[in-house]
Amino acid sequence: MQVWYIPTAENEGVNTLGSLIRDRLEAVSAVGVPFEVMAATKKARTITVGILVESDYAVDPVVADTQAALEAALLPEVLGIGATLFRSKVLAVAGAVEGVAAPLDVFVGSKLMEKAGIKAGAGKYFEFTVVISAKVEQANRAKGGAVVGDIAP
Repeated sequence: MQVWYIPTAENEGVNTLGSLIRDRLEAVSAVGVPFEVMAATKKARTITVGILVESDYAVDPVVADTQAALEAALLPEVLGIGATLFRSKVLAVAGAVEGVAAPLDVFVGSKLMEKAGIKAGAGKYFEFTVVISAKVEQANRAKGGAVVGDIAP
């Protein structure tokens, strides 16, 4: 049986987390059951999410709140090892932040995330750096609609 764990500086000392996991599994399993316990491999990526900020809100706090919400949702221990990151989850988290009129797009690295999801792969986990790119919704009173203005990321 293969078991992976997310390594950290705290769990890679003399009594590594891998050793502790293996010892525990061997203690509760039948004699002779083989276990291969390994540290998962990190896949570091930058994810850039475009948002449209409602005109009634200050941009900076909405950007900060969106970044914090996405960072929490995309933690390795939340996504898991071998997990798939779904674009719909990213858009839902960004869209749920107060002051976000709409999430606009998602980029992983420099590529638009066009597929429904990206998979970390067996024994691998994502570690994301989150960047927010904001545009502000500006009231267009003459036409009763809204226009969009750019805000630098």
